[in-house]
Amino acid sequence: MQIGKATDLGLLRLENEDSIYISQPAETAIYGIVADGMGGHRAGKVASTLAVDAISSYINAHYECQMTVDDIRTMLAESFFVANDAIFQKGQDEKYRGMGTTTSLCFLADDQMLVAHVGDSRIYAIGEGMSRLTKDHSLVADLVEKGQITDDEAQIDPRKNVITRAMGTEKIINVDLGIYDYKGEIILLCSDGLTNHVSEAEIKRMAQETDDLQEACDVLVAMANANGGKDNISVIMMKK
Repeated sequence: MQIGKATDLGLLRLENEDSIYISQPAETAIYGIVADGMGGHRAGKVASTLAVDAISSYINAHYECQMTVDDIRTMLAESFFVANDAIFQKGQDEKYRGMGTTTSLCFLADDQMLVAHVGDSRIYAIGEGMSRLTKDHSLVADLVEKGQITDDEAQIDPRKNVITRAMGTEKIINVDLGIYDYKGEIILLCSDGLTNHVSEAEIKRMAQETDDLQEACDVLVAMANANGGKDNISVIMMKK
């Protein structure tokens, strides 16, 4: 297994509201989580930490090596439901009212990669090419899909940080789940603090040009800061 991870405050924020996690629960399995909290007054950090802690605790308690892909998919969905409930209940406290978090997870098991996703933190598979495994749950992504704005316009749209789905903001959450063949690609998970400042072409180049995933993560964070660093930046890279 090869792994790298980095999270950074950025240049303008007073607190890092991102949370990241990576674990190898078995010799042939590994998974990573990136969560980007929102809510202000430290509530965003509470939400992202709750998401990562609840999901990882559930997976680590329930994963078994003999699980089928469908079993793992069900486990991931259930872990997100447990986390959403924990965040939603915490959000009933007045000082955490309205908090929420994006959450993106990729689980590699044998020759399969399973994705669970809410919000606009992204997951990519990078081999000879680069594929995005998640769809942003955001206002501008919806507008692009409807043909009302272009991808280039979305990059500079002042509404680009308005997300349409987040963990903990509703009692019931809809989780996007996907299963893909894994062929040895580098898996990259990141918060929008990276993708808002570093292009997909630059991310792809960095992943393909280094054998050291930790170095690649550190360089990507540095690039995001060099290009403005207006948000917290989090990156996980992993490869079996």
